[in-house]
Amino acid sequence: MIDIKKLYDTRFSALERVKKQKLWKRLCQDFLQQFINASDTVVDVGAGQCEFINNISCRKKIVIDINPDTKTFADSDVRVIISSIKHIKESLRQGSADVIFMSNLLEHLESKEEVFRLLHE
Repeated sequence: MIDIKKLYDTRFSALERVKKQKLWKRLCQDFLQQFINASDTVVDVGAGQCEFINNISCRKKIVIDINPDTKTFADSDVRVIISSIKHIKESLRQGSADVIFMSNLLEHLESKEEVFRLLHE
């Protein structure tokens, strides 16, 4: 089993994290925001350090991540669910999201079947 906390703590340097924040802010403002309405509920699956969800404008923000430290990265208007994506159905009620976002997540799943199951759900 991967130590997710250690992975996040060592994956990027402090300077890289700052650059990553700036990049996500620009991506959200200049491109991704056009796909999200002010009235939408947005779910960020595998939110990591919340770069996307913190920089998007919408009515309701939810993140799902296995890393307990995700709570420290999420802005105060973000509902944080600490859970494996294997339990996404239990974490979210059906129809509760208008937009679901994932970035750099699928490659961490254990099998093609797990990818297909997540996409189906």
